Amino acid sequence: SVLGKWWFWTGAAAVVGAHLHTRLSELAERHATISAVRGRGLLLGVELVDGEGAPASELATRVLDGVRERGVLIGSTGPHGNVLKVRPPLVVTERESDLIVAAIGETLAELI
Repeated sequence: SVLGKWWFWTGAAAVVGAHLHTRLSELAERHATISAVRGRGLLLGVELVDGEGAPASELATRVLDGVRERGVLIGSTGPHGNVLKVRPPLVVTERESDLIVAAIGETLAELI
């Protein structure tokens, strides 16, 4: 039934979203420029700051370009444009969410 499929995908989105949040939080532990990982399910924000704690808008723009070169599309949001907006489709798998995190991590390592 349609309702059954809806419950399946929303439940899967919660599980994969929790996995993605955990992986992004682990990435934040390795990169001081990530000040926070926020959100629920498959709508997450990764806040980027500079060494003084100020919004790192330019870095966010460069990260967006770097992950796009790696085949991952994310956006930015926030009043300063320094929050990476990670919102994959509901059908994303844990493996695919790991690719998103890897693309962000590789890009940050390259830029910093």
